Amino acid sequence: MRHHSRSAVTAPQRILIIRLSAIGDIVFASGMVPALKTRYPDAAIDWVVEESYRDLLQVNPGVDKLHLWPRRRWGKLWRERQWPVLIGEMQALIRQLRARRYDWILDTQGLLKSGLFARLARGEFRVGLGSREGSQWWMARVVSRKTRDRRIASEYLQLLRELDVAPGDYPLDIHLSPEHQKEAEDTLRFFNINTPYAVFCPFTTRPQKHWRQARWPRLATSLQSRWGLSCLVLGSADEKQTAQEIAIQSQDACFSAAGLTSIGGSAALIRQATLVIGVDTGMTHLGIAFRRPTVALFGATRPYLDPVFDKARVLYRPRDCSPCRKRPICGGRFDCMEEWQVNDVIAAISQVNH
Repeated sequence: MRHHSRSAVTAPQRILIIRLSAIGDIVFASGMVPALKTRYPDAAIDWVVEESYRDLLQVNPGVDKLHLWPRRRWGKLWRERQWPVLIGEMQALIRQLRARRYDWILDTQGLLKSGLFARLARGEFRVGLGSREGSQWWMARVVSRKTRDRRIASEYLQLLRELDVAPGDYPLDIHLSPEHQKEAEDTLRFFNINTPYAVFCPFTTRPQKHWRQARWPRLATSLQSRWGLSCLVLGSADEKQTAQEIAIQSQDACFSAAGLTSIGGSAALIRQATLVIGVDTGMTHLGIAFRRPTVALFGATRPYLDPVFDKARVLYRPRDCSPCRKRPICGGRFDCMEEWQVNDVIAAISQVNH
């Protein structure tokens, strides 16, 4: 692995950010765009992202060019053994990347797949954030993710400081299109919601990050009785059944929008919400990005403890085993999330919703 001193790195004219997925990580990384633009106002900033997440970046005025990785399409072509088509599309994307002649390539994902994009794009100076799986050998410098900083997106703040870029307040930088705004308005009209509402973000990829399902309907009825808020449950099509169960058990205090909106449409619903409550999932982090009153329930993971926003609260109590991330040892009890009662969440909402 090659190392460059900071003084040896000249001011970049073209910068490529690589963060392929997922929603929360793209939200955290988005603050790099205004920070880099402030430091290097004449630099072009491009981004490589998985096509599924384009909604979060496609109208960002600070991103000059968005390179889309059609992961699902390429997977389908691979399974169908359509080698010539697949190879042709891969070569076209590589040519597109190389044609930009990047001075800096910032692999903020730090995995083999993201490192491969960095390597194929070439570039003068490649930096990886916590690079592993072999991708570290393609980087001129690797910046550790480990930090004692409690703030949201702390690892990206660390990366910027290593590049002599002052992160400042590091506002998360998500922009949505008019089409996504219309999608949100159509959804609210469909459910006949024309008053302030709350958004629930109860779903993520790991069960140890979930709050007990039965508590969401009880929370919805409390929000309706105390603050007159209707609630919308957001989620993907795969989570539609569970979201509908929450809505039914709430006795009309909330509605399920799972599977009804795109990522951009869901984000627009969050941007308009009076309140956001969720677990460690990208949609919850969007609440903070849009400066909406937010309560985040963390247990097996804790991506941050300080949301740097006075109308957001993180509920987290460390245990001897926490954060266990992907290696729970509680036998499926998930005690860290189990301990949060509806009254605890109501108390946190009372602090942010005033």
